[in-house]
Amino acid sequence: MMLRTSVFSVALLLCASSAPAAPWFEIGDAGNLPASAQTTIGAGALTVIQGTLAANNDQDMYCIRVSDPQAFVASLNCVAFDNNDLWLFDVAANGVRGNDGCTGGQTNVGPGVTLAGTYYLAVSPSGDDALNGAAPIWNPPSVGTQRSPDGAGAPGPVSGWSNAGVVSSFNNYTIQLAGCAFCDTATPATSDTWGRLKLIYR
Repeated sequence: MMLRTSVFSVALLLCASSAPAAPWFEIGDAGNLPASAQTTIGAGALTVIQGTLAANNDQDMYCIRVSDPQAFVASLNCVAFDNNDLWLFDVAANGVRGNDGCTGGQTNVGPGVTLAGTYYLAVSPSGDDALNGAAPIWNPPSVGTQRSPDGAGAPGPVSGWSNAGVVSSFNNYTIQLAGCAFCDTATPATSDTWGRLKLIYR
């Protein structure tokens, strides 16, 4: 009986162990609005999003989940390609934080987010402003400064983009994430572990 109990306890611990952190790679072309945003799917912490802005009017949006608001930050690397912008919207598509003009390092959004839950994270070419109707959700840029929505369209919801930005063809980007999880969990495959245990120890 003790052997069975010990094996069962080990099996429970293995099932309960947390999944490792993982990246997300853009599949095809992520949409640019919440209705068409790419849903990140996986288990454990979401640590990286990688994708490509292929044209001046290409904005990529991803559904993510903030799991730890105090630790959450999204950092857009821009060592190789400059001037992309980073935007964060809540589950209702309202603007939360934005940062214009990534140049020579990183642009961050996230500090100041207070609630865990579903969010939309978007990257756009510099000059592509998020719009609510025809009104910008953020005023013209203050380069390198994270801001809450302060434009005539604030706080949102985002319904389009100004498409005035400039980007090099096949502009690859990397977003580093902390305090973040996948928007949706992958459906696990049925495990036969317990069946094997029963065969061994019955």
